[in-house]
Amino acid sequence: MEDLASVVLNKLQLSDGPGPLMLLYRYASMGRHTRLMAIRAMRVNGATGYEVSICNAYWHFEGQVEGQLPKPRWQVLLFGDEKVAATFAVAFLDLQPRSHRDGYPEMIAYSAKDLEHLFEWTEDGVAYLNARLDNGDLSLYSANQLGQYGITCVADLQVAMLTLMPLTSRIHSYERA
Repeated sequence: MEDLASVVLNKLQLSDGPGPLMLLYRYASMGRHTRLMAIRAMRVNGATGYEVSICNAYWHFEGQVEGQLPKPRWQVLLFGDEKVAATFAVAFLDLQPRSHRDGYPEMIAYSAKDLEHLFEWTEDGVAYLNARLDNGDLSLYSANQLGQYGITCVADLQVAMLTLMPLTSRIHSYERA
Protein backbone atom coordinates (compact mmCIF):
# COMPACT_ATOMS: atom_id res chain seq x y z
CA MET A 1 0.00 0.00 0.00
CA GLU A 2 2.91 2.35 0.63
CA ASP A 3 3.96 2.02 -3.00
CA LEU A 4 0.53 3.14 -4.20
CA ALA A 5 0.57 6.14 -1.83
CA SER A 6 4.05 7.17 -2.99
CA VAL A 7 2.99 6.88 -6.65
CA VAL A 8 -0.03 9.14 -6.01
CA LEU A 9 2.11 11.69 -4.15
CA ASN A 10 4.70 11.68 -6.91
CA LYS A 11 1.99 12.30 -9.52
CA LEU A 12 0.59 15.18 -7.49
CA GLN A 13 4.00 16.76 -7.06
CA LEU A 14 4.66 16.68 -10.80
CA SER A 15 2.09 19.42 -11.20
CA ASP A 16 3.44 21.50 -8.28
CA GLY A 17 4.71 25.00 -8.96
CA PRO A 18 3.36 28.33 -10.16
CA GLY A 19 0.56 28.59 -12.69
CA PRO A 20 1.23 29.92 -16.19
CA LEU A 21 -0.85 33.11 -15.74
CA MET A 22 -0.75 36.16 -13.46
CA LEU A 23 -3.12 39.02 -12.80
CA LEU A 24 -1.64 42.51 -12.53
CA TYR A 25 -3.13 45.73 -11.19
CA ARG A 26 -1.31 49.04 -11.48
CA TYR A 27 -2.25 52.47 -10.20
CA ALA A 28 0.01 55.37 -11.10
CA SER A 29 -0.42 58.91 -9.85
CA MET A 30 1.13 61.99 -11.40
CA GLY A 31 4.43 60.29 -12.16
CA ARG A 32 5.29 60.12 -8.46
CA HIS A 33 4.23 56.68 -7.34
CA THR A 34 2.97 53.40 -8.62
CA ARG A 35 1.00 50.86 -6.65
CA LEU A 36 1.10 47.34 -7.96
CA MET A 37 -0.58 44.06 -7.14
CA ALA A 38 0.23 40.75 -8.81
CA ILE A 39 -1.72 37.56 -8.14
CA ARG A 40 -0.72 34.09 -9.21
CA ALA A 41 -1.85 30.60 -8.37
CA MET A 42 0.57 27.88 -7.33
CA ARG A 43 0.30 24.26 -6.40
CA VAL A 44 2.09 22.90 -3.35
CA ASN A 45 1.74 19.16 -2.70
CA GLY A 46 -1.24 19.10 -5.04
CA ALA A 47 -3.16 21.88 -3.25
CA THR A 48 -3.73 25.23 -4.97
CA GLY A 49 -2.71 28.38 -3.13
CA TYR A 50 -2.81 32.02 -4.21
CA GLU A 51 0.19 34.33 -3.94
CA VAL A 52 -0.80 37.99 -3.62
CA SER A 53 2.11 40.42 -4.03
CA ILE A 54 1.67 44.14 -3.36
CA CYS A 55 4.11 46.97 -3.85
CA ASN A 56 3.84 50.66 -3.04
CA ALA A 57 6.57 52.19 -5.14
CA TYR A 58 7.58 55.82 -5.05
CA TRP A 59 10.06 56.46 -7.80
CA HIS A 60 11.06 59.99 -6.84
CA PHE A 61 11.75 61.22 -3.33
CA GLU A 62 12.64 64.70 -2.18
CA GLY A 63 16.33 64.65 -1.34
CA GLN A 64 16.90 61.46 -3.33
CA VAL A 65 20.53 60.97 -4.29
CA GLU A 66 20.92 61.71 -7.99
CA GLY A 67 21.33 58.56 -10.06
CA GLN A 68 20.34 56.27 -7.19
CA LEU A 69 16.99 54.65 -7.85
CA PRO A 70 14.86 53.47 -4.94
CA LYS A 71 14.31 49.72 -4.53
CA PRO A 72 10.63 49.24 -3.70
CA ARG A 73 9.94 45.99 -1.90
CA TRP A 74 7.19 43.52 -2.73
CA GLN A 75 5.07 42.25 0.16
CA VAL A 76 4.33 38.64 -0.77
CA LEU A 77 1.58 36.62 0.94
CA LEU A 78 0.44 33.07 0.19
CA PHE A 79 -3.19 32.12 0.90
CA GLY A 80 -4.66 28.62 0.85
CA ASP A 81 -8.19 29.79 0.06
CA GLU A 82 -9.15 31.91 -2.96
CA LYS A 83 -11.92 33.76 -1.10
CA VAL A 84 -9.53 34.89 1.63
CA ALA A 85 -6.93 35.89 -0.97
CA ALA A 86 -9.56 37.79 -2.97
CA THR A 87 -10.83 39.56 0.17
CA PHE A 88 -7.30 40.71 1.02
CA ALA A 89 -6.65 41.83 -2.57
CA VAL A 90 -9.92 43.78 -2.80
CA ALA A 91 -9.05 45.53 0.47
CA PHE A 92 -5.79 46.66 -1.20
CA LEU A 93 -7.72 47.83 -4.27
CA ASP A 94 -10.11 49.77 -2.05
CA LEU A 95 -7.16 51.70 -0.57
CA GLN A 96 -6.34 53.16 -3.96
CA PRO A 97 -7.66 56.65 -4.57
CA ARG A 98 -10.15 56.77 -7.43
CA SER A 99 -12.39 59.47 -8.76
CA HIS A 100 -15.83 58.85 -10.22
CA ARG A 101 -14.23 58.95 -13.69
CA ASP A 102 -11.86 56.07 -12.96
CA GLY A 103 -14.55 53.41 -12.81
CA TYR A 104 -13.82 50.04 -11.25
CA PRO A 105 -10.26 48.76 -10.89
CA GLU A 106 -9.15 46.35 -13.58
CA MET A 107 -6.89 43.34 -13.33
CA ILE A 108 -5.06 42.37 -16.52
CA ALA A 109 -4.09 38.73 -17.15
CA TYR A 110 -0.61 38.10 -18.54
CA SER A 111 1.58 35.09 -19.08
CA ALA A 112 3.63 34.69 -15.90
CA LYS A 113 6.77 34.69 -18.06
CA ASP A 114 5.94 38.24 -19.17
CA LEU A 115 5.88 39.49 -15.56
CA GLU A 116 8.87 37.63 -14.09
CA HIS A 117 11.13 40.62 -14.71
CA LEU A 118 9.15 42.69 -12.17
CA PHE A 119 10.42 40.52 -9.29
CA GLU A 120 14.07 40.60 -8.22
CA TRP A 121 14.52 37.92 -5.55
CA THR A 122 17.44 38.03 -3.13
CA GLU A 123 19.12 35.00 -1.63
CA ASP A 124 17.24 35.49 1.65
CA GLY A 125 13.82 35.39 -0.08
CA VAL A 126 13.07 39.13 -0.26
CA ALA A 127 11.58 40.44 -3.51
CA TYR A 128 12.23 43.92 -4.88
CA LEU A 129 10.52 45.62 -7.80
CA ASN A 130 12.87 45.25 -10.73
CA ALA A 131 11.45 47.77 -13.17
CA ARG A 132 11.85 51.39 -14.04
CA LEU A 133 8.86 53.27 -12.75
CA ASP A 134 9.54 56.41 -14.71
CA ASN A 135 8.43 54.82 -17.96
CA GLY A 136 4.73 54.49 -18.50
CA ASP A 137 4.55 50.77 -19.08
CA LEU A 138 6.69 49.05 -16.41
CA SER A 139 8.61 47.44 -19.29
CA LEU A 140 5.44 45.59 -20.35
CA TYR A 141 5.54 46.81 -23.96
CA SER A 142 6.23 43.30 -25.28
CA ALA A 143 3.79 41.51 -22.94
CA ASN A 144 0.61 40.11 -24.40
CA GLN A 145 -2.54 40.89 -22.45
CA LEU A 146 -4.58 37.71 -22.21
CA GLY A 147 -7.68 39.06 -20.47
CA GLN A 148 -9.11 41.97 -18.52
CA TYR A 149 -11.35 41.75 -15.47
CA GLY A 150 -13.33 44.62 -13.95
CA ILE A 151 -13.36 44.17 -10.18
CA THR A 152 -16.51 45.42 -8.46
CA CYS A 153 -16.49 43.01 -5.51
CA VAL A 154 -14.67 40.03 -3.96
CA ALA A 155 -16.64 37.56 -6.11
CA ASP A 156 -15.39 39.22 -9.32
CA LEU A 157 -11.80 38.78 -8.24
CA GLN A 158 -12.42 35.20 -7.11
CA VAL A 159 -13.70 34.30 -10.56
CA ALA A 160 -10.68 35.94 -12.18
CA MET A 161 -8.34 34.07 -9.81
CA LEU A 162 -9.90 30.71 -10.67
CA THR A 163 -8.65 31.17 -14.25
CA LEU A 164 -5.02 31.29 -13.09
CA MET A 165 -4.46 27.54 -12.75
CA PRO A 166 -5.59 25.74 -15.89
CA LEU A 167 -4.96 22.02 -16.15
CA THR A 168 -2.73 22.56 -19.19
CA SER A 169 -1.48 25.57 -21.09
CA ARG A 170 0.30 26.31 -24.32
CA ILE A 171 1.17 29.97 -24.08
CA HIS A 172 3.73 31.00 -26.64
CA SER A 173 5.51 34.31 -26.93
CA TYR A 174 6.42 35.69 -30.29
CA GLU A 175 9.55 37.58 -31.17
CA ARG A 176 9.16 41.17 -32.30
CA ALA A 177 11.11 42.13 -35.36
